[in-house]
Amino acid sequence: MSKFMMFHPESKHVDINNFFKEHGYAVIERFYASDECDQLIERMKGIVDKQSQDNLGVFYTIHDEEHNKNKHLFDSGDKISLFLEKGFDAKTSRNNLFHKLNKVGHALHDIDPIFSQFSRKPALAKLSKALGIKKPLLVQSMFIFKSPKVGGEVVPHQDGSFLYTEPESVIGFWVALEDATIKNGCLMISDKGHFSPLRQRFRKVNNESVMEQTCNEEFPEVDLALEVKKGSLVLLHGRLPHRSCANMSEKSRYAYAVHVIDGHCHYLDDNWLTRPTSMPFVGF
Repeated sequence: MSKFMMFHPESKHVDINNFFKEHGYAVIERFYASDECDQLIERMKGIVDKQSQDNLGVFYTIHDEEHNKNKHLFDSGDKISLFLEKGFDAKTSRNNLFHKLNKVGHALHDIDPIFSQFSRKPALAKLSKALGIKKPLLVQSMFIFKSPKVGGEVVPHQDGSFLYTEPESVIGFWVALEDATIKNGCLMISDKGHFSPLRQRFRKVNNESVMEQTCNEEFPEVDLALEVKKGSLVLLHGRLPHRSCANMSEKSRYAYAVHVIDGHCHYLDDNWLTRPTSMPFVGF
């Protein structure tokens, strides 16, 4: 196992917060029970089975030209949308679809009751307040697949680039629904990397995305592997560089992530993820 600090569910919030401020991340083991994780995976299988082919898009990385005009992505802020791994064709991927997906997002927490309950766990609401988020708003949620031999690499990035507020406030809550190891593509982070500046802003301009370079400083080494057990919760500061390797193993690495901002901060209109006024962001 990699060497990193891990907290227990009964740990004091002040200790978690102090570590989070210093290192940009924190890991709380057994935050979710094994059966809670299993229920979420089973629910996702049911969601995928009921989806139409029209709700299939391909997940392109920020380095792909197709990413700039990805309407399926831009329209997903108030929906449950399916994204295939790059290399699969939406027209021919219905067979064994579950194992070809990159992720499903981005309003699972507001539309599906099982995902809403999981995302609004009372202990998570208390933790958000303890981390200094005065008015927590759940902005997006994602079921992340990393299926065996399929789950692709996620390049180093900062969540604040994609969900930008003034002042910056986004925090990522990442849950291991299965054991995450180096072999199956666990999270990799840059310890204390959140003290470095935000390097990019992913903006939506005229229905196309623009990756605006805000700082030319290179990322620090993103080399701390967070090998965690099923049910572990990983907290990620909005400026913390993180990534994951491709899953080259025979074991899946299902995970779930929800991102929270402070409602007292200004969520900019040119963020890629938007919602109609009829479906505003809400809290716990």
